[in-house]
Amino acid sequence: MLIALFYLNSGAQNIPSRLVTPLENTLSETSGLIIVNGRIITHNDSGGSPVLYEIDTSSGHVTRAVTLNDADNIDWEDLSRDDFYIYIGDFGNNTGTRKDLTIYKVRIEDYISAPSDQVFAEKIHFRYAGQNNFDPDPERTPFDAETLISLNDSLYIFTKNHTGTRSDIYPVPKVPGTYILHKTDSISTGGLVTGGTYDGKSRRILLTGYNLGGAFILEITGTFPLSSATVNKMYLSTPGSRQVESIFPSGNGHYFITAEASAKYPAALLSLDPWIITGEAPYHLPGLIFPNPATGIVNIPLPRTYKVEIYALTGQKLLSGKAGILDVSSLRPGSYLVKINNAKEKISKSGILIIR
Repeated sequence: MLIALFYLNSGAQNIPSRLVTPLENTLSETSGLIIVNGRIITHNDSGGSPVLYEIDTSSGHVTRAVTLNDADNIDWEDLSRDDFYIYIGDFGNNTGTRKDLTIYKVRIEDYISAPSDQVFAEKIHFRYAGQNNFDPDPERTPFDAETLISLNDSLYIFTKNHTGTRSDIYPVPKVPGTYILHKTDSISTGGLVTGGTYDGKSRRILLTGYNLGGAFILEITGTFPLSSATVNKMYLSTPGSRQVESIFPSGNGHYFITAEASAKYPAALLSLDPWIITGEAPYHLPGLIFPNPATGIVNIPLPRTYKVEIYALTGQKLLSGKAGILDVSSLRPGSYLVKINNAKEKISKSGILIIR
């Protein structure tokens, strides 16, 4: 059970996000986000097809679409995963009338090897113990949700509570079946929560959301199961739509975020640099590695005792070498993480290299 006392830090800070790529029109209502075997996976929300989409970080194009054969997308709102399964939250409930709330459970092995890109899912059905009235109450119901988090043996739903500035927390078993969910806690959010993830490396829960002031991230730090926690609220500067919908760790300290399309901007894949969350000072590559942006060759004016590694933002190592002249012509246009280290001197730094 998740039993916690949360509080919000005063004086929310402002943090920048980086545009990785706009997303193609197929993903205008991108909502959930996970990474599986280096593949970035998302889906659309209300009324979309029951499809998981893999996207290219260079172009924003869909590279693969996997259909859930025995599922409907009434209002898919978030994705989560553990070591063996993908979980899809079909629990969007803006009017408070739904009696078919469902979490789909797909085995990762089945997803990866899905014949004809079609897969079957197990189903976790549920209703909220506190909901007895199903009359329409558009955008006022406390039983709407857009956030699903996997932690140990349970899933956790964080509601998008239209009646106030709190999010209620409901634990859900991972075993297929039909359940009545009981609220175990709630947190003060100061806005509507739209997505979230648990980062096992940093032992943090990160939630995305928005209010009249714009997009924000809630960073929840504590031990798990939680008996107390600190919540740090950070407003997010976005190069485009302010309606952020999901967040997931890349595995190398970065975080990916999706934002759905708005009247002015297309849907987009964004990223946060590691120092944004950890609070560590950023390592500025300009002047140390150049040109940046680069097209074919970069120069790293350091002794050859320095090792250089270049990673995709999803965590795969793509190139390695020594300081000096490094050929990066094999890299596709996009953003990459560069790690520069000297084991003998115990120096390790990282930053972003942009390839045009």
